Amino acid sequence: MRRTCKTILLADRLILSDHTVKVHVHNLIRKLKVHNRTQAAAIYRNYLEGVVTFYSA
Repeated sequence: MRRTCKTILLADRLILSDHTVKVHVHNLIRKLKVHNRTQAAAIYRNYLEGVVTFYSA
């Protein structure tokens, strides 16, 4: 199984397995309806800047 450097670093920082991080990232990408981490990060950056807001249903 291929492990990306970003996943490994994040897993180490959060004291989680890289598989757990991969599953959570996959779920976030799916829920945000984007295709990759870069798009998810752009949405988050826009959220921090107040450009995008999230509403819970």
